[in-house]
Amino acid sequence: SLLIQAITVGFVDKCGGDAAAWRTVAIIYAIIGLIVNTISALSVKELPEEELNEGEVKNEDEKYGMVQAFKLLIKNKYYMMICGTYILQQLYSAMIGAGIYYMTWVLKNKNLFGQFAWAVNIPLIIALIFTPTLVGKWKGMYKLNLRGYILAVIGRALVVVAGYMGSVPLMMAFTALAALGQGPWQGDMNAVIASCSEYTYLTQGKRIDGTMYSCTSLGVKIGGGIGTAVVGWMLEFSGYVGTNATQPQSALDMMQFMYLWLPLIFDVLIMFALSRMNVEDANKKLKAEKEARDQEIQKALEKEGDKLKAEAETAAAKQIEITRRDNESMAQQIKELEAKIDNVSNESLMLFKLKVDQLQKIYQECQEAATETPDPDKTKAALLQIVEALVGREA
Repeated sequence: SLLIQAITVGFVDKCGGDAAAWRTVAIIYAIIGLIVNTISALSVKELPEEELNEGEVKNEDEKYGMVQAFKLLIKNKYYMMICGTYILQQLYSAMIGAGIYYMTWVLKNKNLFGQFAWAVNIPLIIALIFTPTLVGKWKGMYKLNLRGYILAVIGRALVVVAGYMGSVPLMMAFTALAALGQGPWQGDMNAVIASCSEYTYLTQGKRIDGTMYSCTSLGVKIGGGIGTAVVGWMLEFSGYVGTNATQPQSALDMMQFMYLWLPLIFDVLIMFALSRMNVEDANKKLKAEKEARDQEIQKALEKEGDKLKAEAETAAAKQIEITRRDNESMAQQIKELEAKIDNVSNESLMLFKLKVDQLQKIYQECQEAATETPDPDKTKAALLQIVEALVGREA
């Protein structure tokens, strides 16, 4: 961009300096761009989807159609702000590009256009170098971008003052100051888009990173098309005729308005948009709220778990107590049964001893009586048989 802006005016002059020369230069640039982009496209190997998704878990919930993607985009206010900012940036660039008319007809030196291009691009490059450091120092992109565009607005306002003063050196110095302020946004806009996509995920639960980046360029295309058209319409409305040796005062006034005032107005609008584009803070709040909800859920789950644990412990204690009582009851029953068995055994033994004592007494009495019979041995033998028979019957 810097090289193109620096050499284009001289290149057009060498090609004739007329409208045909501009067309020729544009065609040459288009051919160069086509060749470079074709080489880049052919040098890239596209990986198959299977290889890209290797080792990844597919989430069916993240699939969405074009209509749903559009709805997700317009629900994200930060996306709309970024698109609006892109459109304003392209309108700004179109007016700066129209500076060739201002240099040619107002400042009377079209070669100044290349010098002003250097005054824009060199500070931008410097700002891009220091942007990562400043983002870390100011703990985010929001403050850096807003402060940068405050500086850009001041710079463009001073360009207006210097323009009416007719001081080209001051105009170039303040142009550089404005470009320096615009640099941080140029450097971190893609990171802001990523934060914007994260905002959609946090609020809608859908990841649309690719769609977000693709659709954000919509602002570039719309702004570029409108900007180019507006430049032509405004010049035509003012009475500008490119083939004339001189231009009417209305055309000169329009050129001043286009190069001095419109960039300032667009910078003010961009500054306002950036002042509302604190997507980082919004994401932090959403994450904090989500973390708080997760903690509440975790606490509720833990509380419910403790409640269930307490209930389970109570139920287990009750069951243990019931089991203990059952065991004690069973043990008591066993003791009572053993006691009954012991009692029964003792009673049987006592009865048996009593019967034996009675039999022994009867036997002794019979034996004593038998000694007094004529045949004592036969009597004793008969008694013995009777006792044995009785004892065997009892057994």
